[in-house]
Amino acid sequence: MIGKEDYVTPKPGIIITYSGSFDLDRLYKEIKKWFKNYKYFSNEKEHKEKKQAHGDELIFDFIAERKIDDYMKFRINLRFLMINVKKLNKDSYIGDVHGNLIGFIELDYNNKFQYNPIKKFFFFIYNNLIIKNKLENHYEVKLYNEVIALEDLIKKHLGLI
Repeated sequence: MIGKEDYVTPKPGIIITYSGSFDLDRLYKEIKKWFKNYKYFSNEKEHKEKKQAHGDELIFDFIAERKIDDYMKFRINLRFLMINVKKLNKDSYIGDVHGNLIGFIELDYNNKFQYNPIKKFFFFIYNNLIIKNKLENHYEVKLYNEVIALEDLIKKHLGLI
């Protein structure tokens, strides 16, 4: 049954873990560039830095979306938690990186079908009978491939692939 959010990743997301050195500025810029190249409007929901005795703690939380039409849009949520981060030199850091990547299609993002039971019924019929095949065989595949491309970019940058 297709609801308001149609996940193409597991609901908890795709987990990326890494421990070692990395170029934080380059990773950040590459992610922003990827969103722009794929025509996503990205917003950094959270950006925190905490100084710790054993190494800094950094949090980056991106929400990116691309409207497909007046009814659906692609959403990618990307969250990084970096702990024990220490600066090695101008461009290089060392630490533990934990990434979480979630992709889903948001349906009826203007909430036109959510106000009364009859409209909710039409919402259900439209998603699960009328456009279900196109959602599953076209849009889900397209978004999934984009999420995997972003995951590959991150892993490549971290030296995981």
